[in-house]
Amino acid sequence: DAFGIIHRYSGGVPRLINTLCDTALLCAFADEKDTIGAEEVMAAIAELNWKEHENNTGSFEQLRSPVPRPGAPEHITQIEVRKNGESESTQSFPVGRVIVGRSPDNEVYIKSKYVSRHHAQLISDDDGCLIEDLNSTNGIYLGEQRIKKYRMQSG
Repeated sequence: DAFGIIHRYSGGVPRLINTLCDTALLCAFADEKDTIGAEEVMAAIAELNWKEHENNTGSFEQLRSPVPRPGAPEHITQIEVRKNGESESTQSFPVGRVIVGRSPDNEVYIKSKYVSRHHAQLISDDDGCLIEDLNSTNGIYLGEQRIKKYRMQSG
């Protein structure tokens, strides 16, 4: 099943799905095929030299599903979006996952050519908030250091 293979190797990340499918289309075109199937997707994976996405290999710590404690505040995460040192907006979020990116369908929409469509996610629970890069082009930084995942501190 081509869809299962695409998800296994892309982890469901939209940008990676696009890359894999575009490459599969090129492989099919080169072989003069009219349809895309598992064989073409596997050829694209070989062409890209991809391994299974970390979401499917278990090679990283899985995050537990956030569940609010009884009596916990309704909104536990608050972020401030800044541009050139000036506050653009402040938003509060409940326990759960929030997607940050350039696409208007994200919970946090940032209109900038430096921000990917689905750039990062914030995962909030009673212990705080974790930010995770969603394989964005420009990444996320803590100071000068590019990070993949980071548990943020209050303040």
